[in-house]
Amino acid sequence: MPVIPKRLRDNLDSPYDNADVVGFIIMYTLVVFIMPYILFKYASFEVFITYFANVDIVANILAVNFPDYFVKWYSVYNDTLRGYLSFNIISVIALSGIFYFGLTSNGRSTNEKWLIMIIMSIITWTLPTLGIPLMNHKVEDFLEKNDDITPEQYNAYRLVITIAISFIFLQLEWLAVAYIERLKL
Repeated sequence: MPVIPKRLRDNLDSPYDNADVVGFIIMYTLVVFIMPYILFKYASFEVFITYFANVDIVANILAVNFPDYFVKWYSVYNDTLRGYLSFNIISVIALSGIFYFGLTSNGRSTNEKWLIMIIMSIITWTLPTLGIPLMNHKVEDFLEKNDDITPEQYNAYRLVITIAISFIFLQLEWLAVAYIERLKL
């Protein structure tokens, strides 16, 4: 497991407070329930399933960049029962999105569907779950060593770089979903 950045450790070690309650409400009402519902109703299937299968990446971005609110609800570093349960609930939701896509792929054999779900699981769940925090930690180390960066710039750069890293994973997933029908596995 990657080394935990000090700012995340400080937030994980602090007692639960109002910011954590706000983070929980935002995480589960907006990120986990409302956004998938809106996308299911009004967006294309590819956009909906990409978000649904990557809800863990959204939670990861929030936890890494706004730890005061979200790190206790989604973090590979959390060692509390609440954090463990929340992390795994969000992970199961993301895996459900992958399986939903695999099961709704028409005109595919059972073996092809399994292969699609395994490939999507690697791209959307296995790699980003530890990859985003690890890459973010490397970015933080680099930014902390640069004396010319102000604290405001540090936070802005970290946020933009984390979103860019996450966007790469999302693009890989979207490409897989959008063009999966063209693949002859």
